[in-house]
Amino acid sequence: MSIRNIIQTTFDDFAKESGFSKKSGSRYLRNDETLVVLNLQKSQYGLQYYVNIGLWLLALRAAEYPKEHHCPIRTRLTRLVPTATEARLALLLDLEALFDEGARSKEFLDLLERACCRCWRRVRRWKGFARVTASC
Repeated sequence: MSIRNIIQTTFDDFAKESGFSKKSGSRYLRNDETLVVLNLQKSQYGLQYYVNIGLWLLALRAAEYPKEHHCPIRTRLTRLVPTATEARLALLLDLEALFDEGARSKEFLDLLERACCRCWRRVRRWKGFARVTASC
């Protein structure tokens, strides 16, 4: 069993506490009309991570566990945070950047909760998608 770092454990804890199920490294949250897919991707060039987010529209085609890169609507967490916060998020997701682990975890979790939760709560139905794209 591999040792999980603070970014991975914070991401895992957030997904579990938010009601996501886990399958093949991705996390899934099913609603009536949509399926939100979260994926934590490690850079192949260093100790940086990216949070990929996909939205699967069940009205287009049923799917149980689509890969994030197959979702018709995709983004990264950095696109859901205010522009002024993007650089800070990049540092939090870079294990080469020096941080106290507790502070890194707390701040990363706070950004996940504020950015993700407010958006996907509104995309439970197709009608909510237009409002989310305008406000996220």
